[in-house]
Amino acid sequence: MGEDHGSRIREAGTSDAPSIRQLIHETIHASYQGVYPPRAVEYFLEFHSEERILERLAQGASRCVAAGTQWTDEDGCGGIRSDR
Repeated sequence: MGEDHGSRIREAGTSDAPSIRQLIHETIHASYQGVYPPRAVEYFLEFHSEERILERLAQGASRCVAAGTQWTDEDGCGGIRSDR
């Protein structure tokens, strides 16, 4: 088995919304650009807008994994570092 790097799952809060949005948008751009038509990519980005993320957070429907140095902000749901 792999090493435990202190990962933990916690409920995501409203202060996590910008980082969650950034991570999702970076993933959409990296994964769907050139695979789906531009309008489909735009739909995915709109579906995962910060406003929509905040709506889901208000419903208690979101969790995040905090993995120490794997995240750009030490304790949050930030974007994955480019060197990882």
